[in-house]
Amino acid sequence: MRELVLHIGMHKTGSTSIQQTFKEYNQNGIKYADLGEPNHSIPLYTAFSEDPYNYHIHLNRGRTHREIDQFRDDALDRLRTQLAADDYRRLIVSGEDISLFSRQALGRFLDFVSPYFDNIVVIAYVREPLGFSSSLFQQYVKSGSADYSIPAPEYRSRFEKFFDALGRERVIFRNFAENALPNGSVVQDFAAQVGIPADSYSEKRANVSLPEEVVKLLHLFNRRGSLSLGGEHLAKARQSMVHVLSQMFTSRFLIPREICLAHLDYRDLQWMEKVSGFSLTPSIDGNQNGQWASLKDYLESIPDEVLVPLRNYLADRGSLVMKSDDAVTLLNKLYYLFLLGKPVDENDAFAIRDIALKLERHLDFKLEDARALMHIAHKIRPFGPFIKRKLEEYDRRLKAGENERSKAKEDSVSTDRAPSLVDR
Repeated sequence: MRELVLHIGMHKTGSTSIQQTFKEYNQNGIKYADLGEPNHSIPLYTAFSEDPYNYHIHLNRGRTHREIDQFRDDALDRLRTQLAADDYRRLIVSGEDISLFSRQALGRFLDFVSPYFDNIVVIAYVREPLGFSSSLFQQYVKSGSADYSIPAPEYRSRFEKFFDALGRERVIFRNFAENALPNGSVVQDFAAQVGIPADSYSEKRANVSLPEEVVKLLHLFNRRGSLSLGGEHLAKARQSMVHVLSQMFTSRFLIPREICLAHLDYRDLQWMEKVSGFSLTPSIDGNQNGQWASLKDYLESIPDEVLVPLRNYLADRGSLVMKSDDAVTLLNKLYYLFLLGKPVDENDAFAIRDIALKLERHLDFKLEDARALMHIAHKIRPFGPFIKRKLEEYDRRLKAGENERSKAKEDSVSTDRAPSLVDR
């Protein structure tokens, strides 16, 4: 009998630790699927979702449609190879974004994998709503979000489709609460659920949480700082910046409890508690003093002392730090330090400008990349007339492209509609 174990998260429940621990596991008839990377979310979402081109991972990395198509083909080839292999009786597939599949995408996925298995079991770890919202919000900020919305668990939307597709009895819920896990470890709990012996693996814990100060600084940078997404070179510099900032602080980020509770969907929470059989009463930790009127109010409260280690870091590495530099200016200088590999000065504006201009003549020219670089040059030299004109030109061209795509979509909808009585 061959069985597929489908681990679907949910998000922010230690999935990275599970994936890093078991990524090369193939013992005792149990195998962790090799789809090119430990987190199977990206290959599977690309392969089966309706619109992989707008998947945030591909957008942030600046991938073209052709690159995404190739990524999808490679993912399907890898998946076929893993499914057809004869070196296991139980295969583990793990990806949090599987829980975000539409019903149609889930159907396509199950149609693809079902012929290879006698049974499919789904494992989902469920987190109480306040901890979930705080953890996912900081992940969104880390990825570039400038939004003030509090992410909701949306339990029913995530899980009910699996009941309909496979039956309730094939979906196993586990409580992601420290006191409900063996030794507080989601890795050990998962191993026990799928039958992996404790002496056959070495646990790896991946802690990717951001301190409170870093979430606030990054959110500010996302709103008002330099463009740091849309290309691999930009994303790598951003990752380095996030890493350095995270070393400066140790506090824990939690959205103030009273703000979270005001946005909590209690009907959704009650549904989850009913189908899972365990309580998800919101945790009592977090900021309890009630001084924040909104999430915006809380995020924008950045005391001056928070900037001290940032100023010191930049000064120690040769950056010119002025007393008048505000938080956004300091964050831009930190970002440029990693993007350019040295402290930024006005001459760099011309170098970056010239790279952007060369991109226009490249065979694989992407207007978004040229615009991103010209935007950085403009930040360094805001009064340079040529740079300013060129940036305005890129913005006009990008807007024109968006308008054309929007019109094409409207035309397509109009063409595809059912004929009216007049048409007949």
